[in-house]
Amino acid sequence: MKQLICIFTIIILSAQDSTLTLWHDSEQFTIDSQDPNITWEYPNGSEQFDTGETISATWSASDNSFTETPIQIFISPTIGSEFTELTEFIENTQTMNLSLPDEDLKYVQLKATAVDSFGNISSDYSDGYFTIGNPITPGTQDSTLVLVEPSNTTIIDSKNPVVELNTPNGGEQFESEETITVEWTATDDQFGETPIEISQSLGIGSEFNLAFESVENTGNINSTLPNINEPFSRFKITATDIFGNYSTDYSDGYFSIGEIETSDNSDTSMVVLNTSNTTTIDSQNPILELYTPNGGSDEIFYGGSDINVTWYASDNSFGESPISLKLANFIGEWFLDVAVDIPNTEDYNILAPDTTLGFVRMRITAIDDFGNITMDESDDYFQVIESGLFNEDNHPIEFSLSPAYPNPFNPLTTLDYALPFETNVNIVIYDIQGRKVAQLVNNIQTMGTYSVTWNAGNQHSGMYFVKMITGNVVKTQKLMLIK
Repeated sequence: MKQLICIFTIIILSAQDSTLTLWHDSEQFTIDSQDPNITWEYPNGSEQFDTGETISATWSASDNSFTETPIQIFISPTIGSEFTELTEFIENTQTMNLSLPDEDLKYVQLKATAVDSFGNISSDYSDGYFTIGNPITPGTQDSTLVLVEPSNTTIIDSKNPVVELNTPNGGEQFESEETITVEWTATDDQFGETPIEISQSLGIGSEFNLAFESVENTGNINSTLPNINEPFSRFKITATDIFGNYSTDYSDGYFSIGEIETSDNSDTSMVVLNTSNTTTIDSQNPILELYTPNGGSDEIFYGGSDINVTWYASDNSFGESPISLKLANFIGEWFLDVAVDIPNTEDYNILAPDTTLGFVRMRITAIDDFGNITMDESDDYFQVIESGLFNEDNHPIEFSLSPAYPNPFNPLTTLDYALPFETNVNIVIYDIQGRKVAQLVNNIQTMGTYSVTWNAGNQHSGMYFVKMITGNVVKTQKLMLIK
């Protein structure tokens, strides 16, 4: 610990230092500039807990200048979300019973912060994510990762696992209700205890139904086949790491189950049971392109208004309702259904969420009658602004500062703000130490909406804060510069 023991003897001169004046020998005092040591120990990632469960959290922390209650614990319920207080400042007991939220959450992380009596601070996080309850995966996830504040050593993993389904791999013949061994290889540096999921499809173009979930990566598992006669069956295997990165592999061809009558000219791709009528087999994915919304700083929608979704989709085997639409409302959030199984009209309106969202993306999916599927997404993020911030003429009725975009950024980020009347506007950037590093705006502006861009090319990577002051209204938000 860096401590300085100081004794001063000051001779009074004609000019006085306005910061500190000592008229005689001072008492001994201590100056401490060393941050505390803290390590988060448990839970540390990949654990599974019940909703509302009380767990025994543990950490280690040390500092020569701790107060009686130097520790505070925070929780983040999902990837990219902010940490919120889980406890007040508590004693450094190294362990504490914590009551987890009474809800199903898939990617939860804890953080412990230690502060000494001089204001020096350190934080540590659980190395990975843990799960609470039985969260249902409503869709696929936007894989972008955002860091909402500076951390100690942090593992950022955006690499998908490597997975290969080895057997059955197509061409095999099995009996009904036979127990077979499904074999695979899967590798990743960030696997949890049960990263494997296995599904089976019965019939060309049929959906894959879950056969095994949360399986250890042992490389094999025994599976009892159904009591049916089916010439076209396949397995699918999915491997997911603790950061949500995943990869999928399939049997290269179909295997058969039960008694299958074949002609002398059958092959492993298609079995002809008897003379058939004209039969169409389609293995080509649809053609699909999303036109709008496509993202960008100038694409802004107001809450409660229509978002006009336009696209082009083509396939010879489309049914009556081959299109589905999804929205992700923030970086790292899941894509959730907003319109399911709609006609291929190439034009459809959805209702914008009535809240302010800085990072929204659209995903469109087209699927034909044979199960072939194609997806496309907005090229960039677009914004949604809460309707209550503007009147029917789209004039602002209150001060607002929209989320910066992009954020994290390097080195440019843009801030949009709105003024309901003419006023002096002061927008300043501060670093994590509270030092002013940039003045973006400082003048009188009329009613309306504005944008300002900060070029942080001469700043170091880290957390910054933007503050907008208009009269007695103050708006702040965090910015993360990553170089």
